[in-house]
Amino acid sequence: MTSPFKPLSLRRLPPLPGNSQQKSHEDGSLPSPQCHSVTVTLPEELNLSSLKIFLTTYPQILEEIVLETVDVKKLSSWIQKKSKVMSKEAGMHRTPYLTAMYGTTDIVKIQAELLAALDAKEDILPYLSELLNVISRAVNSISAAMYVIRGSEREMRLYVPNAGSKQDYQLGMSIPIAMNSTVAAHVAATKKSILVQDLYLDSRFPHGIGVEDSLLNSVLCVPVTLPTNDLICVMEFGRNCQLPIFTDVDAQLVTAMVSWVGLALHQRKIAYQLSKQTELNDFLLEISHIMFNDVVEMDMLVKKIMLYAKELVQADRCALFLVDHDTAELYANLFDEGKMMHGRPVFSKKPTLRFSMEKGIAGLVARTGEVVNIKDAYADSRFNREIDRLTGYTTHNILCMPIISHGVVIGVIQMINKLSEHKGEKCSSGNGFSSCDESAFKMFAVYCALALHYSKVHEEMKLKSAQVAVMGDQLAYHSQCNPQELRILVNNFHPREVPVDFDSFYFYGPATHEDQLMQLFVQMLGNLFGPECYIKLKLCNLIATIRKNYRALPYHNWGHGWNVAHCMYCVLTRIRDNNLISNRRMQALMIAALGHDIDHRGFNNSFYSRYNDPLAYLYNNSTMENHHFEVVMSILQREANNIFCELPSEEYTEIVRYMRHAIIATDLALHFPNQKKLSSLIVNQSLNFGNPTHLDDIIALLITACDLCAVSKCWEDHLSTIDEIYDEFHNQGDHEKALGDMPTAMLNRDNKKLIPQDQIGFFKFVCIPCYQTLSEIIPEASELLVGCKDNLDQWERVIAGKSTKVWEPAKSVVTAKPAKSHHHK
Repeated sequence: MTSPFKPLSLRRLPPLPGNSQQKSHEDGSLPSPQCHSVTVTLPEELNLSSLKIFLTTYPQILEEIVLETVDVKKLSSWIQKKSKVMSKEAGMHRTPYLTAMYGTTDIVKIQAELLAALDAKEDILPYLSELLNVISRAVNSISAAMYVIRGSEREMRLYVPNAGSKQDYQLGMSIPIAMNSTVAAHVAATKKSILVQDLYLDSRFPHGIGVEDSLLNSVLCVPVTLPTNDLICVMEFGRNCQLPIFTDVDAQLVTAMVSWVGLALHQRKIAYQLSKQTELNDFLLEISHIMFNDVVEMDMLVKKIMLYAKELVQADRCALFLVDHDTAELYANLFDEGKMMHGRPVFSKKPTLRFSMEKGIAGLVARTGEVVNIKDAYADSRFNREIDRLTGYTTHNILCMPIISHGVVIGVIQMINKLSEHKGEKCSSGNGFSSCDESAFKMFAVYCALALHYSKVHEEMKLKSAQVAVMGDQLAYHSQCNPQELRILVNNFHPREVPVDFDSFYFYGPATHEDQLMQLFVQMLGNLFGPECYIKLKLCNLIATIRKNYRALPYHNWGHGWNVAHCMYCVLTRIRDNNLISNRRMQALMIAALGHDIDHRGFNNSFYSRYNDPLAYLYNNSTMENHHFEVVMSILQREANNIFCELPSEEYTEIVRYMRHAIIATDLALHFPNQKKLSSLIVNQSLNFGNPTHLDDIIALLITACDLCAVSKCWEDHLSTIDEIYDEFHNQGDHEKALGDMPTAMLNRDNKKLIPQDQIGFFKFVCIPCYQTLSEIIPEASELLVGCKDNLDQWERVIAGKSTKVWEPAKSVVTAKPAKSHHHK
């Protein structure tokens, strides 16, 4: 039956049934049914079919009728019926496959099983292939294809399952990603799904699906993306003209599953990265343990680095070159020739190979410190094909990275031919080492740098230790006393005669008894501790060796050491009966005084710090004093010289502590606070010899007073000492000038005329306070203060231009004598 309605879009609407008088609006629309109360009757000429056509053509009328006449309950019932019909229609073609594969049509359960399969697969391509098949059967597609993004988003490659082969899949043709090309290429470019109902009539895709003579006319194409919008692949499904076109229901199902897959892949990627990071951390902990606890030799360390580098990035071959910056060369003596033993690589040691840093990829990395990652070696002009020709080994890809320590490239490691992650086979050109390999090795390279630096330092330390051992033997031989000199001392153990004024503070042995000083020191020890206090031969060895180790300096020489020991002897002989200082401590003080300036080099402590001398590196403070103590101990600890060898270990340790305390205390920088502290204790009447701390402070003051005793000698002896002191001062000043610096006024040879003035300052601010405090603590040492004051008076006479005096301390008789002009050399 012909429809009563002609093309309705260009004419007025027909009148509603039973109301022929109703007028339409000027725009052709019907008046609202709310405006009239109409009784509707169905004319004979209007049947059900024509009514359906009318309502389908004008759904707004049906909507008005439903809204006005149908209650909510009835409408809800219709919706439920409609949903069941749609679900039945949509599931008719997918139920058998889903039920056969998964035993259910529940998409949630199917997704859970797919997720479990995803976790079990290292490579996601087989998983995506399975998902492609599931979706294809679910939407009744006769064709399904997947295009995988490889390396960049400029192109994609067709994925082709390869069942029954050694590999699970292979990659087919490469397709550029572009707008308005094939359907898949367009989807990859826009990252948006497309539902094409008639491919032949859609002008957006001039190349269709990219397959000639394809019979597909309906195509559903969706991108698989991560939440980060990174594109993984594009899935394409097709139907021919014998099947219904894809519907929105199909598109919604595919989009839902693919969206879920994107989230699952993202979570898997995060979990995979965390897992690999954990593996890398465990790996680095293992190799750091091996490198720093077990490996010390350079060859062994290089082997370990090469072995673990290969394992870390799955390389077939590896080479490690160390850098020699002095010759601008790289060198190696261990080579990876692919040999295996017990499943582990074995590296061949050969004569060292050296080549210029200007050559090759390794040289480039050594010069620039930058990573070089070559996917296709034969396509890179920097690669030297001659090496492959000579070795018969084919290089596909190279990862060459620097090992940097303290900002300097110390090594270059070169990995060759990336292995397949699953089969251990070499990857083809174009794939090779990834950015993940680079990142992993960068962290590994930090450990390599530390280990190489540690090993190098260890080797240098071994070399230095060997050199020190050899030098130590040489020094021990040459620093030991002369055998002939020792025999003379043994045979002439006691002095020919003891000077009448030997026990006087004013006795100056170096001027009158230079050849008898060793015997006179034996005399001091005999007077203090008895003639049989030490083993004779050991004592002779000790004294003669200390004498041998004093350098031939103008002032800080053997004579000065002996003079300080004599001053200490004079004090100790006067107080030994008071039991203020123990016998053991007095013995330590005598040896310490004799050797307190041993191996002095003629420079003050500030000189060593200023010019970064090795001595300053050895000791943080009191540089020379610490050195003097170490030399004394090195001599004393030799079996032939150890006069304290028979003492119990506790007493020996105590003597060593006493000696160290006394020698370090000769540093004038330590004297000033100590002197002020003791003066304060005296004023407060709280000084106590029985207090160990107070006693240490008193001993420190005493050894300093003995060290300065030249200021209390007779004027003539004092003047000769001043000449010696300034000879050393000026020698240091000359040395500093030669180094391009200006010395202080006291060290400057050009300031000789200032010596009297310098001495007056030295006496007033250093010597007088020292002896004043000492005389209050030990009155028996007050003669030092008297002699010091007398010499200060002499210097003041020099400043005033008056003649100096000759005096005899025993009589305190002063007679006039013409003054020398400044009394200096």
